[in-house]
Amino acid sequence: MNGLKDLKFLSLDFRRKSSQLLNSDEHNADVNLCRFVDFIESTPTLRGIVHDVADRTEYDFRECFLFEDGSWIEIQIPVDEKEHIKAIYDYATYIANSETESIVYHSRRYPCRSSKTEEVIQNYLNDSIKPLIDFINDSISKEIILMQEENPGVMTQNIGTVNGNVVQQQSGNIAINTNTGVSGEDLNGLIEKIISSLSEIKDVDTEEVDSVKDDLESLQEQIQSPTPKKNRMQKALNGVQKFFSDFGMKVAVTVAAKVVTSQDWTALIQQAQLFIGNL
Repeated sequence: MNGLKDLKFLSLDFRRKSSQLLNSDEHNADVNLCRFVDFIESTPTLRGIVHDVADRTEYDFRECFLFEDGSWIEIQIPVDEKEHIKAIYDYATYIANSETESIVYHSRRYPCRSSKTEEVIQNYLNDSIKPLIDFINDSISKEIILMQEENPGVMTQNIGTVNGNVVQQQSGNIAINTNTGVSGEDLNGLIEKIISSLSEIKDVDTEEVDSVKDDLESLQEQIQSPTPKKNRMQKALNGVQKFFSDFGMKVAVTVAAKVVTSQDWTALIQQAQLFIGNL
C-alpha cells in the first residue's frame, strides 16, 4: 500500500466489506464472512495489521468462543486486547474454512432478544466479529493521521464563491478556489478525521455513535462513487446534523495528538451541503 490516497481507498473498501458482513442475513452471512477473511488475507496492509497481533500472541480462540459442546454459545472476552483480536480472527478463519460449522448456525445458538433470523445473525456478528473490525478501522485511521501529519502538503478546497488565494490552517496550506463546489478528496479527508475520533467521544450511547459512523461512511461511499446519489447523501447528512445537534458539546476530542473540534464538524456539514447542492 503506497500513499495516503491508496490508504483512504483501502479504508473505504474495508468499511464496505465490513458493512456487508455486519448486515448479513441467513442467505449471505457465511459467504460474506468468507469474503471478509479472504479480503484481509489478500490485502497486505490489512494482513499486516491483523497478523502483527495474531502471530505474536499465544491464545486459543476456543477459550473465548465456547461453542463445541453443542449448547448455547458463550463469548468470554479476554482482558488482553491482543488475545481478543487473535481469538476473533482465528475463530472467523476457522468458521470460514470449516465444512461443518457456519456463522448462521452459531448465531442461532447465541442468546438474542429478537426472534427474527436476520436480527439474530446480526446480533451475533456484532458481538463476535465487530471488535476486530473496529480494531482494523482504528489502525487504518491512525496510519492515515500519521501520514497526513508527515505530509501536510497543499490541499485544494473549493468552497462556494469564497474569494481569496490561500489561508493557513494548522499544518499546510489550503488553496481556496472561487469556482463552486467542494473537493471530494478534501471532504473525504475531513470525514475520515472525524470518523477516527468517534471512539474517543465520551458519555454518548454506543448506538448513537455507531449510527453517525454509518452516516459518515455512507457520505464517503457516495463521494467516491462516479454517480453519487443526492437523496442518499442528504439522508446521511441529516443523520450527521442530528448527532451534532444532540451531542455537539461532546465531540471535541484529541486523537494521536491531533485535536478534533466542533469546528471540524461544522466545516464537514457546511462542505457536505455545498457538495450535495452542486450534484
